[in-house]
Amino acid sequence: MTDRTRQILTQRRSIRPVPELQTPISDHLAELRSRLDAERKASGKAGDAWASVAPDDLKAMADVVGLVRGVLTLRCRDSAAHFEVDRWLRTEGRGLLLSAAHAPVRRIKLVNGPTPTPLDRPPGSL
Repeated sequence: MTDRTRQILTQRRSIRPVPELQTPISDHLAELRSRLDAERKASGKAGDAWASVAPDDLKAMADVVGLVRGVLTLRCRDSAAHFEVDRWLRTEGRGLLLSAAHAPVRRIKLVNGPTPTPLDRPPGSL
């Protein structure tokens, strides 16, 4: 590198604007962690509510997937189970489940699918 090139680089670097310091990412991560912890605790309460309120035959047919942004998702093993759970929720179950959940549940969503084996579930999930 020649002296002239060094001189030009030094001059350009001296007039380069200094970037403003941004908030550290740890602040954003701490906020995200607290929100995720709150959702995890709420979904755990919803799972406990399902276990305590639902009839035994429905517990065998469906399980709680999670609670995200006020939507409680229940997984039914097949369409017949979906019908039974839906019928129970429409008659008496919705009120019982919402009162026992102690979490802000706006909607209950039913999905069909096989119940995952313990190896399929991620750590810390319901």
